[in-house]
Amino acid sequence: MIGVIRAIAVAAAVIAVFVLSTSPTHAHYVYETGDFIAADVKVNVRSEISHGFGDGYSRGDVKVYHKVPPGIWGLYDSPPGYITDRVELWKWYSPDNSTRLCAYVNWQYNQVTTYKLTVKSYWYGPPCGCCWYGTNNGGYRWIGYWLGGWIWSGYHYLPV
Repeated sequence: MIGVIRAIAVAAAVIAVFVLSTSPTHAHYVYETGDFIAADVKVNVRSEISHGFGDGYSRGDVKVYHKVPPGIWGLYDSPPGYITDRVELWKWYSPDNSTRLCAYVNWQYNQVTTYKLTVKSYWYGPPCGCCWYGTNNGGYRWIGYWLGGWIWSGYHYLPV
């Protein structure tokens, strides 16, 4: 009987460690996503910041969808140069309660036919010192004009 109780206790402990270690509250990144829609085209823009993978990164994703019958969004391949993305790293300065551009990856364009574009900027420690940072990501798809917009990741603390 004691062996069964120990086995149950060990199983419960393993489950608790797994659940607690995979909780979003332990995440090492912050992100937001948003959709920009015009008629039958949708541009999904995602902005992310993290202190992982070599002391931090900013990431921007753009995915393009096309509405297909009966009103379902399917992935929409775009020719080279039709998807663009710019990733900006902003730092919050507490003395004057301002946010300033710290670093960026200028506009990148898809080089091959695809439905998505991802731009990442890895830093090896916060480029403007410690504290609170956020990623601003601008993602667009050409449909006779640039459909899309900017998404803010939210702030994330990046230690030195």
